[in-house]
Formats: sequence, C-alpha cells, structure tokens
Amino acid sequence: MRIDIYFHDYKDKSESNRTMEVLQLYLNKHVIMKNYSSVYNSISFKFLNNPPKKREAKVLMPYGVHPEVEILSHFEDNRKLSVEVFHLALGLLKEAIPLIPYAPTKKEFDFDVEGLLKDIITAIKDAPNSKQELKFLDDNKKQFTLQNRLNHKLRIIQNFKENPRPLDTRIIGVRISSNFQFDDDDDEDVYFYQNMYATIFSDVLYWFDIRLPGYKEIYIELVDSIEEAIDICTSKDDCFQYTHAILDYTTFKEASQEMKEQFFLNSIIEGLRYITDFDHLEINKIEGAIEYIQKHKLKTPLTYGIKENDEYKVTIHYIVTRETIIRNYVKAIYNIHIFQKATGIESVNHLGIFETFNVPYILGSIILTKKQVTIKGRKGLRAEVYRSSEKAPIEFEFEFQKLFLTNEKGDTVG
Repeated sequence: MRIDIYFHDYKDKSESNRTMEVLQLYLNKHVIMKNYSSVYNSISFKFLNNPPKKREAKVLMPYGVHPEVEILSHFEDNRKLSVEVFHLALGLLKEAIPLIPYAPTKKEFDFDVEGLLKDIITAIKDAPNSKQELKFLDDNKKQFTLQNRLNHKLRIIQNFKENPRPLDTRIIGVRISSNFQFDDDDDEDVYFYQNMYATIFSDVLYWFDIRLPGYKEIYIELVDSIEEAIDICTSKDDCFQYTHAILDYTTFKEASQEMKEQFFLNSIIEGLRYITDFDHLEINKIEGAIEYIQKHKLKTPLTYGIKENDEYKVTIHYIVTRETIIRNYVKAIYNIHIFQKATGIESVNHLGIFETFNVPYILGSIILTKKQVTIKGRKGLRAEVYRSSEKAPIEFEFEFQKLFLTNEKGDTVG
C-alpha cells in the first residue's frame, strides 16, 4: 500500500514541507509492498500546519479514491530538514491510523489497522536519528521515489494475479506510447510503428473477441527498462489498463528497417503477454491473435466492419501504410468487398482515404438488403463538418445488379 503525505501551512500558505517529503519516502520503503485492504491500494495523511483554533481534523474520502486522515501540527520552518519534526510527525501519523476505517463511504471496506500499526511501529524503531541520515534520503529522493513507485506497481500486479476478475468487457482498442528522448531529428520510425501496430493490434484483438476485466483499452507503455515502467491503474472505474513493453531504443535506432520492425513487434508482444498473465486474459485467444499478426506483420489484413445475409457477405477492409501516417496523424485506405455466395465472385470497390479516428462519421453503419448495400455516415454537426473536409458523401450505395452482371445464359459476370 502506498502512503501519500500532503501538507498545508495556514500561516505561510506553503503546500510543502521538506521533512514531510522525506518522511513519505521513508514510510513507503517500509509499507509499499504490503496489503492492508482488499479495496484500496493507497492511503493519504494531510498535515494541517498552524491551523485556526476552531479547525478540527477530519477523516475524508476525497473523490472516493482512498481514505484521507487529516492531522493537526505546529511545525516550524518548512524548508529545513529536522530530525525532531520527522519523529514528531511519525508519532502523529501513528496516532491517526485507527481513524482510517471511519472514512465516509457508500460501501464498506476492510482495513487492517493492526497490521499497519505494527509496521509503523517498526518504522519508528528504525527511523533516522541524525540529520545526515535524513539528508541521505533527501539527496537520493529521485531514486527512492522511482523504486517505491515500481514496487507499488509490482504489488498491485501481484494483487491482480492473486484475485482474478471476470472478463466481462470486450476490448475496443490498444494504444502505444513512449517517452524516449529522441535526437534533434525525431525518429519517425518510432511514431510509424507505434501507430501501425496500435491500429493492427486494436483491430485483430477486437475481431478475436478478446475480453477484459472491466476496462476497454490496453495502454502499452514503451520503456528502456523495467525501472521506468511505473504506470498502473488501480481503480475499478478506470476504462484502461497499462502494461509495459521494454524496447532498447539505442539498439532500435541503429538497426536495419527490417530489424526495427522485428524489435518493435517483439516488444509489443511481450507487453501483451505480460498483461495477459497478471490479469488472467484468455491466453489461447491472445496467442492466436499474436500468431496471426506475426505471420502478416505490417501487411496484416484489417477489418472495419462485416455484414452478411443468405446471398452476400459485405466486408469493409482498410490498409494503413507509411504514406498514410504522419507522426500521430493516422489515415487509412478503405475498400468494400462484396462477396456473392452463390457464384464465389467478389467485387472490390474503393471508398476513400479517411482518418481512422473520425471514419465513423463517414462509414457509420452497413445496411444490407436483397438488392443493395448502403454505407451511411453518422448524423450530427461534427459528422457533417468532417465529411465536408474529406469531400465524402453522406452515404455510399452499391446495387448488386450493377456489380454482378448476368449474361444471356444466366451466368454472373463480376
């Protein structure tokens, strides 16, 4: 469980205290890998320094995220490291722990007060007793913060492993991001592969009917090392979940074009397998999708929509190429494939080149009858504006009689 410490000084309006920042680092080294609640993964304490006489400490549940216990204090000089303040704050925090279960909430939650008290008492016994020890923590704040955040993520992932959730939500997409520090000339290959494979994995996982535990999207975070992979969603209300994919950017940018693609694809696959493991996704379906993508790579056939009746099967396919991607701006080539089941003949017709994000404004629904197929765009002002910008019609119509001509012998000619 992560402990967050907040601070507000009523006298000088300061929102930070140097000693409190070190205290937060120190406490999380002791408790961040522990579990005290099956509902909450974090808890906060807010020190109200030099409060008005009538101000009372409260127990809150801000935004329903986690319990927050207020603590009244009278510390001096918020800019200095102080061993005395450190120990005094530890004692006040210990006294506030039994109040945690009284946080107002609509749903009951469990909290191991005795467990947290026991660990805080241990932390008090081992607490720094010199300014040099505090300064060591302060000087290495960045390193300890990253380690604490990584440990918090690993603890949450372990919780997911130990407590499987129902796979009740169909995936709608995959997003891929990176925080690499590019050279002066930004590496367009990273943006290209990010957008290409985000599009490919989104499409393939959707049609493989991948189900997720409550969220709708998978966010794959490209990082150089596991230490950088610190993002994780903890709330059941989040609509996405993070997983990390390790990519050695230095090796990637020096590789050939063919190897760049392979490095990138391997990283994304490992990231997908990682979330499959800790969130108990359907491994057979995931591996089937991975095998399909590995076989086709950038030429993976993409499907926008399918509709069929007894006589015809209509499929809208789309293609994304290097030419249709500009940084994070993605367009695709859309074609409609109309298959006549009785003859085995297929008619392919070009629809246009549209942004993948806005394409529903143009290709909103497929309406299939015995005589024709109609592709209608969505209604509304935004749809009209986008169609106008792309010079696209409000609907496309394809009559089967015109597409599949019949000769005098009754044979169909595509």
